[in-house]
Amino acid sequence: MSSSPVPAPQRREGEVLVRVQSDRVRLGELCHDHGARLLRRYDLPGPRSDGAILRLKVEQTDQALAELKKDPRVAYAEPNYLVYEFAQPDDFDEQLYGLRKLNAPPAWEVTHGSKQKGPLVAIMDSGADYLHPDLAPNIYVNSGEIPGNGLDDDGNGVIDDVHGFNAAAKSGDPMDDGSHGTHVHGTIGAVGNNGQGVVGVDWEANLMPVKFLAQGYGDTADAIEGILYATKMGARLTSNSWGGINYSQALCDTLAASPALHICAAGNDSFNNDVRAVYPAGYSLPNLLAVAATDAEGRLASFSNYGIDSVHVAAPGDKIYSTLPGNQYGYKSGTSMATPHVTGVAALIATEHPGISNDQLKDRLLFAVDRTPELQGKVFSGGHLNAAKAVEHDTLAPGFLQDLHAEGITPFAIPLRWKATGDDGDQGQASAYELRFAYQPIESEEDFARARPVPGPAPGSAGADEQITLKIQPRGQDHTLYVAARAVDNVGQRGPVSQLEVAVPAAQVAFAGDAEAGVEQWTAVGGWGLQQVPGRGRVWTDSPNGSYALGAKGSITSKTFSLKDYQTAKVDFECRYDLERTFDSVTLEVSRDGEKWDKLAVYEGLIGWEERSYDLTPYCGDDLRLRFRMKTDEDVCQDGFYLDKLVVTGGS
Repeated sequence: MSSSPVPAPQRREGEVLVRVQSDRVRLGELCHDHGARLLRRYDLPGPRSDGAILRLKVEQTDQALAELKKDPRVAYAEPNYLVYEFAQPDDFDEQLYGLRKLNAPPAWEVTHGSKQKGPLVAIMDSGADYLHPDLAPNIYVNSGEIPGNGLDDDGNGVIDDVHGFNAAAKSGDPMDDGSHGTHVHGTIGAVGNNGQGVVGVDWEANLMPVKFLAQGYGDTADAIEGILYATKMGARLTSNSWGGINYSQALCDTLAASPALHICAAGNDSFNNDVRAVYPAGYSLPNLLAVAATDAEGRLASFSNYGIDSVHVAAPGDKIYSTLPGNQYGYKSGTSMATPHVTGVAALIATEHPGISNDQLKDRLLFAVDRTPELQGKVFSGGHLNAAKAVEHDTLAPGFLQDLHAEGITPFAIPLRWKATGDDGDQGQASAYELRFAYQPIESEEDFARARPVPGPAPGSAGADEQITLKIQPRGQDHTLYVAARAVDNVGQRGPVSQLEVAVPAAQVAFAGDAEAGVEQWTAVGGWGLQQVPGRGRVWTDSPNGSYALGAKGSITSKTFSLKDYQTAKVDFECRYDLERTFDSVTLEVSRDGEKWDKLAVYEGLIGWEERSYDLTPYCGDDLRLRFRMKTDEDVCQDGFYLDKLVVTGGS
């Protein structure tokens, strides 16, 4: 019998991270009042009045956190979480495919990088063997530091940081004491055209090792210190092949304050990150991009996390050959290996297009893809990064979507059709569609951004017939819906918006159970409540304040509604859930009298937002109630069950 693996520790005991409300707080008094010792102070870029992040040494972690959270001088307090490398150990394989799959050779005809003119790339990892002959010429050199004199010549707070920073040891020597970081460095920027070893995506990169991982893991505080160092030294990009499951507001704030674009590994648990997030990839920040891994066939790697809302693009990450310490080479697999491929392409883009903004750079990485059925619904871009498309010079945006119209409209669905435009006006093939709808006119870019997005099809060649069925929430009265759509090319240029006003007929609605219809529609017990979800508004959940409780037995029960005038009926809704399989579950039940309940469905495991529909025709002619009932054991707590857009409709 095999035993369960021992869970990795999640935090560094005896340490906490605290952000004070403002720089007017007296830090000595704060530490004295809580029996804490100040280990480090981290000042984020931006207004100093916002307050610093403090790393404190405390006697008892939980007690200190509880007391600090009550202190009015404290904006927030949290553990110093541990984070881990996202590499998978692997056997040797003779196939070296990553750069070809990335379509790098045509990109190199445009640019293969420039250490002098290209961006400074900070690699947040276990350091690098900066003496490796296939890396050394491309390793960052701090011109303000005199090597080996034991002084902080440039006054940046670090002694002898000639080639980067070691946040774990608080020194200027980022030498790799493992192999993970050296492997990542080689994929981004191993020297090209030198007749040995391997070549990176960016042949002449400027690679700055920022070591904060040791023996495979590090902590949030050291990650924060490393990012602040990278920011101080002018890093344009950071590469982050690491993470953990714990949300850190301090780390999120630090990444948000940085002017760099942060490229982050999605994780190696085969999870849907839309349901169970991994950080830092899971932070919803405009200057962050999350990366999934693919195999040699371009399919999502078996280990890779995914998520259409939270994971942006895919790149090779299975059996990747790169540099190892001691002038060695070898294979590793993981989203850790996919991330440096994307970072390398980002460096090529920034070299060829100096002055490009984070938004523009991110757009090129999102839309310069080869869309495949295997990645549709798995990552936001629906595709595999194409370096040649990403570095292209293109100033002509797509044209209008021609003849946008709807036909065969029902209370539940709007079939949409249009003629495809191209990527250059009405020529070629666009990269993606941005399709949105709202219940009020979409008259501005702000209106477009607020409207609800809908995944569109992969564009065909200009003039091709396109179609998609827009599923909508039925309503009990006639109403108007507004649709807006446009094409996007491979460098992120948007075409003009095509619009459509749609008259939607009423449905026969017996019960509207959407959270926005009113809390009086349901009776909630045992912890159920409403939670705000980005892009959806309020939804019902069993755990509005985090993970569900041990031994939970809560439920929401609908008010009584009538099917007496119906001959057919069904219930439709959307849900997502993260429930310990076998031991924890939510059951959907229906009852005529509120005493005897019939089971319609049972939910357990891990599922992202999905539409569900169940036939209620056998109950026509009666009054009914619906109930979602949760039952958990006394062991694992997870994120729980979320319910949205429930409606009961029928026909007479």
